[in-house]
Amino acid sequence: MFSKMNLRTSFHKGITLFLTLFLLAVFLPFADSEVSVYAQQQHLRYRDFKDAPVDALLVIDVTRDRKPISKYLYGVNIANWCPWYYLNLCAPKLKDAKISVVRLGATNMERYNYKNNRIFNVIARENQYIPMSWQSFVRWCRQNVKAEPLLQVSGYGHVAGNGKTINDPDYDHVQTADEVEHWIARAGERVNFWEIGNEPWIAWKRSDYPEPYHDAAHGDQVLNKDTSYDNYFERFLFLAHRIKKTNPKAKVFGPTSANWWLYWSNDYSLICPVTEANGDAKVDDQRWKTMSVVENQWDQNIFPDRGNDPEITGWETDQNRVLSQYLIRAKEYEERHGMRVVDFMDVHRYIRAPADRDAIQEPRGLWQDGFQSWDMETGSYGIETKLLKRFQNMVNTYYPDTQLSFSEYDYFYWDGHPSLPQIAAVGQMDFLGFFAKMGVKMACNWYVGEPNQSGNNGKKGVDSAGQAMFNERGEPNPKYWAFWLMSRYFRGEVVSAESDNWDTFSVHACQSKDIVVFVANKGDYATDSGSFIPDQPPKIAQIQIRGLSDQERQKLQIKKVLRFGINDPQVIQMEPYGINLRNGTFSYEFQPLAIYAFILSKESSPEEPGKYLQINPKRIDFGPYETGILEEDGGKKYTVPIHITNGRQGTTAWFVSKEADWIDIVGNIQGEAKVTDRVYLTVDRTNLPYGKHRSQVAVATSEGTVVVPVTVEVLPGESDGVKRICDFETGSLAHSWNETEPYSVGWWDGHGTPDDRNSPYIYRFFLDTREKPDTGGRLSMRVEFCRAHGDTKNGKTSMSFGTYGHKTVISGENGQGSVTYDATANWSNYSSLQFDIKTDTKNRLVTRLLMVITDELGNKGKPAVGNKPWNARKGQNLLKITDGKWQTIRIPLDGIFYDWRYPEGQNGAKTQLDFSRISQIEFVPWPGKVNMTGTIYFDNFCVIKTGSSGSQKQKAHLLP
Repeated sequence: MFSKMNLRTSFHKGITLFLTLFLLAVFLPFADSEVSVYAQQQHLRYRDFKDAPVDALLVIDVTRDRKPISKYLYGVNIANWCPWYYLNLCAPKLKDAKISVVRLGATNMERYNYKNNRIFNVIARENQYIPMSWQSFVRWCRQNVKAEPLLQVSGYGHVAGNGKTINDPDYDHVQTADEVEHWIARAGERVNFWEIGNEPWIAWKRSDYPEPYHDAAHGDQVLNKDTSYDNYFERFLFLAHRIKKTNPKAKVFGPTSANWWLYWSNDYSLICPVTEANGDAKVDDQRWKTMSVVENQWDQNIFPDRGNDPEITGWETDQNRVLSQYLIRAKEYEERHGMRVVDFMDVHRYIRAPADRDAIQEPRGLWQDGFQSWDMETGSYGIETKLLKRFQNMVNTYYPDTQLSFSEYDYFYWDGHPSLPQIAAVGQMDFLGFFAKMGVKMACNWYVGEPNQSGNNGKKGVDSAGQAMFNERGEPNPKYWAFWLMSRYFRGEVVSAESDNWDTFSVHACQSKDIVVFVANKGDYATDSGSFIPDQPPKIAQIQIRGLSDQERQKLQIKKVLRFGINDPQVIQMEPYGINLRNGTFSYEFQPLAIYAFILSKESSPEEPGKYLQINPKRIDFGPYETGILEEDGGKKYTVPIHITNGRQGTTAWFVSKEADWIDIVGNIQGEAKVTDRVYLTVDRTNLPYGKHRSQVAVATSEGTVVVPVTVEVLPGESDGVKRICDFETGSLAHSWNETEPYSVGWWDGHGTPDDRNSPYIYRFFLDTREKPDTGGRLSMRVEFCRAHGDTKNGKTSMSFGTYGHKTVISGENGQGSVTYDATANWSNYSSLQFDIKTDTKNRLVTRLLMVITDELGNKGKPAVGNKPWNARKGQNLLKITDGKWQTIRIPLDGIFYDWRYPEGQNGAKTQLDFSRISQIEFVPWPGKVNMTGTIYFDNFCVIKTGSSGSQKQKAHLLP
């Protein structure tokens, strides 16, 4: 084995020199003279760490602490407000990561009414349809992701009625146990995971209550008294019984306590001032202050359901704690009724760390004796949490054989740390590793993501859910790749994996056929700020595999090495040679915050990567707006990188050069990659004429040379009399940007509403990178339609899709004051609306399209395209689009607009739209025709001033 390794090393160095000289001969006409100097410096470095001092000893014992790894550890949550197109975009990647459970739950779903597909949105404070009904969710899980669906039943029974706000008489609906049973029966064995309630001990809070009881929850209907153990658990266990009775295969989860404090205590108080639904908050009532005084927190005359001071009676050892009561009452229920009705003790765990240094360590609080948590969610005072040990003690004491689950877990993505996404990736590895170590049976990470993660401030470039699985474009964040790596390789049985320095190294291991060891060097952090120190050196750890026979240790080989490190574009398969494995022991140099997986086999030979030259992306398109620079907090953030990835045990040398003056390379143009180096590009459109411009950047490495094509587009803008209100260059169909160019509106598809409640849907949205007009950037929107998929007659004949977000209101700090931006709403002083379109209706030569524009006053105008009144049967007064080619449609804003109402249609009257306050543009392909299917592409929605530098225009046609 060792002679083969040395031979391979020599061969690699020789062939590298040959390829380098060959590539230089080809590449010199393109690159400058610095390349020849660089070529003389190329090298690979192998190091043998056999005698080197190590920073940690990592011991794997395959005979100790073995237990099966539950396949249901690899679950995720989706946001109940997330549109279908984004989830559909992410589904192949979720399937590739072998996601096993998907949960449709969380705060809003406490008020989900499965009959009308509505929730109460705690932020908007109104009832709303959710984009994906429970039936569509189940179908999507099973068909698209190949995962088990987990659904949530209301714990308190208040669900969304048909009214919109609390002022409507049918705003609240009280869901009966019979209705729940009917739901379970309808779902059948397609749904075997059912959760009752979501974070029930905060559900009674309201945003107008004083601190610490201020929160956006369900306090308009759920009262403090409803949270008492007697009230809540009586309904909970009754519903659980009905679920199990209806579907004997069902697994029931609860009580889903939110976090540390609510694992142990609720806020039920005999003196709470509000005792009626939606009653006055009484913020000045003295009783609120009495409930808030620190000295009263363990006074059972005020809080009768709380145990005693944990400093006196402990945490899990006090029977009057929340989770203790859950287990005690569930066991008593089984004893009375002869039937176990709950299977899981389910909780949520979010880490809100004060610094990155704390965030990377905090998962240890799941299990490790002596570890002190400084997490803000545990009180920031160094408590020894060891959650899973406490939980298992409770189960063993109060209700044996109850399983442990986490239906939500992660870092607080909206507050606290980590600020560095790679730390969230290492944390994801540790969460899953520690869950398996302690026997957790089900876990769902929060969350997949959504197409608008910048929150309500509309700030461009802000992805506040950078720790979600995917960013706004549906591209994987670092956490996804850590999850992917664990899900695909951390299977079989977990085995003992111990680090003698958990502060520095995390380690996890499993065995099925092969032994797989996961290791991460947690890195070093600044003493004052707790921030990760950049450019720090690697650390060496020694890994010992124990519990094998002498013969097995002699046969053991490193079959494969995988890595996901800082800036790695995906999981990298590395060179398996150059590691000195002897008698089950080897040392390795670990780069900071990189996750490594070593697959060790007694039977298989080392697997070499298919290639070592990894330059990503393969091409770069800046489109019409991207510059590669984002102004942020008074500084510059660079956003368009080239990734140069090292797959060797040593380093990969590199050199980057450019061809065009309008491209700039930020920072160093050469270096040596240990993991993945990033080289950032920017572009300057100054003095470039309208149109597309093409060039290239060359990356020469010690593995070879790659030429990366680079394109940029220059289009007329607002200063040229062309205001683009949507051209899909943001990479999201949910952005509503009105402050500065590029502007954008969002798009709604009507999913979840009565007319199109369940999949398959009338309209399916996609962002398309292939089908685009000659100008307009990188993306168009593709709409696939099938009118027959409507769920009502109106849906089949008249259901529309359209825009939203023509006005953006940005609140000031702490909600004080606001600023309104209305770029996509204000069409004043513009002469026409223009957009590019391409259509294809099955078995037709043209596509008939109804278009309606709405202003903020509720006026709806259909642009006149002929002189005849609307006639659905004859199809008059519609846009006529010839199929098969891109066309530009222009709607004169000083033309005639007919009054339009849905679903009644056009009555012949004319209307005057307020073009300073436009709120929506709607489209209906083939209104009145229930069997039409086809595809529409849209791009470049603009409002144009007369005489501006717009694209070629074509008037809308009247279909004869």
